[in-house]
Amino acid sequence: MFGSMAIDIAIGLVFVYLLLRFVVTTIQELIDAVFKIRAIHLAKGIQKLLGTTTANEFVDRAVIEGLSPYKVFGNGTRKPSYIPPRTFVVTLLDMIGSAGGAAQRTVAERR
Repeated sequence: MFGSMAIDIAIGLVFVYLLLRFVVTTIQELIDAVFKIRAIHLAKGIQKLLGTTTANEFVDRAVIEGLSPYKVFGNGTRKPSYIPPRTFVVTLLDMIGSAGGAAQRTVAERR
């Protein structure tokens, strides 16, 4: 194509590696979706970060429940597999902050 065998081989290898990358990424995403691996790890991370009681309260917030996709089979929703950083911070500040701003609390006091 370009007159040089080395350039043709390099372009072919790049194309094959990119194609393989897309196939493997798609398979990984399907496995994560079927077994809910991301949602499980996110729930464990939030529980480690906030403690069991606060983590349960955090996940029960309407903002976080709104991020949960519907189950394919059965009623209810699944746990979210991703929480945007801004949503995480706003929800956490809403939990520890008081409406009137009279007293400040920390996450440690909520445990």
